[in-house]
Amino acid sequence: KPRLTRPSFNVKTFGGLAPLLQMIDDHAQLLKQSEGAINEFIAKQEEKHILQDAKNTALETERKLIEPLLQVDNLSTFLKDIIILENTFNSAYMNNMEQRQRQQKARGICSVRTNIRGYEKNPKPLSVVPSFTVLLAAAPVYIDAFNKWMEKVVSQCQAQNIAIVHKPVVQTKKIARAFYKAFYVYGRGAKHVDDIDGCIQMTDMLRCSLVFDDFDCLYRCYAVIEKLGVILRVKDRFVPDSVPFGYRDLMINVYAPDSKIVAEIQLHHELIYQHKEKSHDIYKTARLFQDEDGKLNMAYAYADQNFRSVVGNKIYHEDNKEDAPLYTRAPTYDLSQLRVKNNRIVNADGTQLTYADLFDAWHLSEHLHAFVIEPGYGKKDEYAHFRIINEIG
Repeated sequence: KPRLTRPSFNVKTFGGLAPLLQMIDDHAQLLKQSEGAINEFIAKQEEKHILQDAKNTALETERKLIEPLLQVDNLSTFLKDIIILENTFNSAYMNNMEQRQRQQKARGICSVRTNIRGYEKNPKPLSVVPSFTVLLAAAPVYIDAFNKWMEKVVSQCQAQNIAIVHKPVVQTKKIARAFYKAFYVYGRGAKHVDDIDGCIQMTDMLRCSLVFDDFDCLYRCYAVIEKLGVILRVKDRFVPDSVPFGYRDLMINVYAPDSKIVAEIQLHHELIYQHKEKSHDIYKTARLFQDEDGKLNMAYAYADQNFRSVVGNKIYHEDNKEDAPLYTRAPTYDLSQLRVKNNRIVNADGTQLTYADLFDAWHLSEHLHAFVIEPGYGKKDEYAHFRIINEIG
């Protein structure tokens, strides 16, 4: 079973990078502090085997993120990639005066016609669920209702000539990632099972995205959503002059229909969304360096201070396949060496792979939901080769 242990190094020997390496050390220690309370929680649940698998997968994912960073060259490359990624997003939006003016105009009209400013002042909403297992079981139940509600949003948009480039498909968060977030992020440091309440802070167990190529359509869609539902909170990341890591969208929290589970709707602009794939692995790794209250990312702060002058104005270019974040380039797999063992895809060395791994490697993660097959359907051979279960992606 995967376990996270303290990295074996003396941070004092690494000079300026020592604070970041110390955070990795502290992160591993913090995860260990919660071990007893989490194991106690799992032992009391009927679904203990599923939860134990989710925990193991979550810890293995963390281990895979942490280990490369213990090599200073990898850590430095990761920090440079942060600045290059931000440059790429800023080049598409902040340096595009025409698009910024369109955003400001559309947002101005939206501010007059809706209560977007009021919802931006709301605190983080909480889900009303008694436990993580209830949240886990309930979220899939409300997918259909949420999808039907989003279909109403799309229908209203079509009636008002609001063009949507990519229409929404509601998805649930992967079980392993949800487990990690509930227990190791929001429930971090808990020493007793009764102190674990991270599930109520989950605001994206159910989520969907809409993509636009026009700011007027994006903000008019927001107005449709506000009219059709009860909005809990809004974050408009198109407004600030500076956004760490550079990615911008408009995020809306609502209750999933007929429930008290907080869900997330993301409104993206194609200008920025086209580069989102490059940011995925950088964001996953950067989460290791988030401070306790979630307001400051130490990796970003360090990269901003120490690597911005080194990187300059470099950005990623779509026409160059090799021009991708060095630290986050997906691994390549020899398809001839893949095989199925115990209904799992494994590499030649026995490493277990999921279809999420392969879709990441092929840069097709955004299409993964289209290939989900519910467990128990299809012939045995098909099920063995094409099985994609929610908890493994």
